[in-house]
Amino acid sequence: MSRGHRAGYAVFAIVFMLAAYFVYIGVRYPAISLVLTPTSSGEWIIKEGPQEDAWAYGRLQQGDAIISLDGRPVQKHPFVVKTHRISSLINHMTIERDGERIEIPIPAFDSSHTLFKHVLYPGLIFILLFVLSLRAYQTQGRQRDTKLLISYALLVGLSYLCSAASSRYDPFGVVCIYVLFCSVPVLLLHFLYEFFSTRQARPYVPRILLTIMYGDMASWTVGVLLYVYTNLFASMSHNFEIITVLSFFVLLQLTVILFMIRNLVKSSASERTFHIYILTAQMIAYMPFLLLHALPRIVFGTSILEDNVAGYSVIAVPVIFFYLLKVKEIIDIQFVLHRLRHYGLLALWPSIALVAVMILIWQGNGNDTVKWLETFLLIYSSLVAFLYYKDYLHLRIRRYMSKKPAEATPAEQLLDRSTRIKNAADLELAMMQEIEAKLRVSSIALLESSAEGIQVKRQQGTGPESHQLESIAAMAANAQAGSFIPVDAGTCLLYGEAQGRQQLLWFGSKYNRTQLNPDEVAWLQAMLNYASILYINLRLTQDFAGQLEESITSPGRTPTWLLRLLFTISENERKRLSSDLHDSALQDQLLLYRKLESLLSSWDQDRPRREELEEIRDGMLDVVAQIRETCNELRPPFLKEMGLVEAIEQMLSQIRLRTNLAIEFQTDGFHAGLEEQQELTLYRIVQELMQNAVKHAQDATHVDLYFRSTNSSIKLVYRDNGIGMDTSKLTSSYSHMGLWGIQERVASLEGTFRLRSKPGQGLHIDIKIPLAYEERRVSVG
Repeated sequence: MSRGHRAGYAVFAIVFMLAAYFVYIGVRYPAISLVLTPTSSGEWIIKEGPQEDAWAYGRLQQGDAIISLDGRPVQKHPFVVKTHRISSLINHMTIERDGERIEIPIPAFDSSHTLFKHVLYPGLIFILLFVLSLRAYQTQGRQRDTKLLISYALLVGLSYLCSAASSRYDPFGVVCIYVLFCSVPVLLLHFLYEFFSTRQARPYVPRILLTIMYGDMASWTVGVLLYVYTNLFASMSHNFEIITVLSFFVLLQLTVILFMIRNLVKSSASERTFHIYILTAQMIAYMPFLLLHALPRIVFGTSILEDNVAGYSVIAVPVIFFYLLKVKEIIDIQFVLHRLRHYGLLALWPSIALVAVMILIWQGNGNDTVKWLETFLLIYSSLVAFLYYKDYLHLRIRRYMSKKPAEATPAEQLLDRSTRIKNAADLELAMMQEIEAKLRVSSIALLESSAEGIQVKRQQGTGPESHQLESIAAMAANAQAGSFIPVDAGTCLLYGEAQGRQQLLWFGSKYNRTQLNPDEVAWLQAMLNYASILYINLRLTQDFAGQLEESITSPGRTPTWLLRLLFTISENERKRLSSDLHDSALQDQLLLYRKLESLLSSWDQDRPRREELEEIRDGMLDVVAQIRETCNELRPPFLKEMGLVEAIEQMLSQIRLRTNLAIEFQTDGFHAGLEEQQELTLYRIVQELMQNAVKHAQDATHVDLYFRSTNSSIKLVYRDNGIGMDTSKLTSSYSHMGLWGIQERVASLEGTFRLRSKPGQGLHIDIKIPLAYEERRVSVG
């Protein structure tokens, strides 16, 4: 273990010992919670009695005179004289009530309700933050921002736990809570500064601001020490002391919130979610304390909630930060906040009504506004939490209460059937079966409404009567697909509309003669929405298939869009096949070749067998070369990286090596900027032309290939000195020579194809392809 790690664990040990000290003070000494005032005669009278949940409640009361503490007169206790408060760190006291002196022993264990809010709950918060911090230190403790987050979390835990000692007026506890509590915002800003220093270009806060805030904290710490351990501020009242601490803390927290809002506003879209998390955590953690305790105490002199109750949510910030550092994918906070706003509005009025009823019922038992406000907050937050988790609870309860699997939603049912639905008729049959099975209806019918009238296409049971059909047609005329049609009897749905014809589904009452309940109506609406979408897609698919069939079977020229579609599909298949050959067959051949090469390197016997193996090895190399060549033909290498001209040069170089053809390739004056599809098509045209030259241009020894570009078009010229052909007899051999494929590719780019040839005079082909506007602009420039 390094020295740095030992120092880190030593810090954890010190923090743990401080926490143990605060717990000991909270458990050993009961909270007395008294406010004293001196009289002119030198007596110290209880001005404000103890709180209801304190140990002294019922034992001491307002007006009692405190004579001595642990056998010493009150005047001999400097803390009492300065703060007008009694420290709980005593064993017994003597009071005088109605002229009678009473000895009151202080128990050695606090069994009052303050034990929960001063020790148990803060202790649980501290343990959780301590464990999270220790775990973070063990996994990411070398990072500076992680160390600051750990310090921040431990500071939050200690400042909340030391309330046990400060509420009992332990001097060390008072120093700790005043210093640690106000250091929390400063350390949080420092963590955010370090955290975002490597994640965004701008600093989260100016460095000079951190320096000023740390200087302020140093001055604040010195002032707190002087106040607690000296008489320098003896004239300061306890109320002014509390207001000073709260004001300083509020100022620091508002500074943190302002910088969080500033960074959220300036953040990019990718950073926004993270900044929303940070601001949300800060608001959840400290807004209850600021709005319900600190600000009311500063402005009005009294708080709405006690500091311990208002600070229950302080754990939110460190826990959320540990969560953000730990996980790779975070919860969509914007979705969560939207849901919380929605459920917050839903829960508001029931909470107000419930608390109002409780006030009316128990109005004779006192009118404590603070207690009722705490009750309202408890009920309201519980309702919001219940509404947020109700869907999850609903599914869990259904799973435990029913042995049947959860029922599929309409979307899931239609998606399951969609693989078997090929046309609108299949969809209509599926809808009828679903409604009949789900709702148990007595009759169901499919209707079609148009300008000519309305008719029943298919029905089961008794369909709608003639006057109902007329009413349905009239109501459907102004309706949109995916809506309910109001009818006198039964239910009618408009699920599709195309070519002036509306498709409707009508069904009568259920067998049990009950009305449709809200769940069934919601189910119908969901199924209707998905059925409408599916019907539109089926109609579009059917229309497209009809146009495609008509284009293929018509004697005229194939449409350009169809040619492009077919060639795009073909190229995608070529790409897939090339990838499969390269990743499977080629790699397997190379692996076998390397194994055979390794075997031959260690073979030193049986010369004939070695020669046979070497022959197999050479054959495998030929297979590898053939596979690579096939992959290159299926998917042109370097076309996208090198461009059209360089890719064609590579292809022609390979052809020159395999054949005796002298190929001249000229591209002077070719400067067009082409789209990817145009480049690929031109490459395929040249590839087909050269394959035709190799296979069919008998006795050809020379090939000329020219590329030219103008402002409006690209021109490709091909010439060879082969035996030529009689163009009058071209029809029978056109497809065999691959020229038909070239012509179709040219047509897919809306170009022109011209072929000239005579026996003994070679082959001459002129191809002209128009340029789109963007390509023309590049060519001219």
